[in-house]
This record gives sequence, structure tokens and C-alpha cells, in this order.
Amino acid sequence: MTVPERELAEQLNQRLRHVVLMLRRATADQPVTAQQLSVLGSLEHGPRRMTGLAAEHGVRMRR
Repeated sequence: MTVPERELAEQLNQRLRHVVLMLRRATADQPVTAQQLSVLGSLEHGPRRMTGLAAEHGVRMRR
């Protein structure tokens, strides 16, 4: 991936996170929780594996 492609991907990632937050607020009729914000913040610098996110946030994954 070239530098401009990476920058574009990072910008898209950030905008998609904002869209997720707006949709959650608009459709769920409830605020975004602190844990949800924390997980979204963990994704700010790019994609992560679910196992890594789960371990970081103290969530057990089902098999």
C-alpha cells in the first residue's frame, strides 16, 4: 500500500467510525456506551483482530 493509499484508508476508517456513532445514536434511541467508545477508539489507528480487541477490553469471545 502506498502512502497516499494508506492516508486515504485511515481517513475512511475515521469517517466510518463517526458514521457508526451517528447511526447508533439515531437508531438505537440510546447513547453510545463508554465501552463502545473505547473499542471504537482502539480502532482509530487501523483495523485490529477481534481477539486482540477482546483481550484489551476484557471481553471473552465465544467459539
